[in-house]
Amino acid sequence: MLGELDGRLHALRWDPAAGSALPGHAVAACPGAASALAHVERAGDRLLVGCRGADAVTGFTLAPDGSACHDATYPLPGRNPRHHRVVGDWLVVALQQSHRVVALDRDGTTRGSAPIPSPACILPAQG
Repeated sequence: MLGELDGRLHALRWDPAAGSALPGHAVAACPGAASALAHVERAGDRLLVGCRGADAVTGFTLAPDGSACHDATYPLPGRNPRHHRVVGDWLVVALQQSHRVVALDRDGTTRGSAPIPSPACILPAQG
């Protein structure tokens, strides 16, 4: 879970008997930067977090106990990453204030972009 205003990525432990979540591990979602968090997506054993203000996506490896360890920061070529989605081998990011959608490869290098007025959500095509 993201704490949009506290800047942390929170792991919750689900208690099925009580039907509730208990606080667990929490880490800074955008280490070294003050940012409002925009979106988190799980991609296998990793989490990718959009950091508005820092204009970056940060990556975390998930441990078996649910804790997350920061392993990468991908600076973005624009402002205000509003939403992102893993599509195949690409990370596609909506840069709302830059009016662009960008595609990053696995190492965070920008491989393509398209002008889109104020993009806010990435939905891959079905099929």
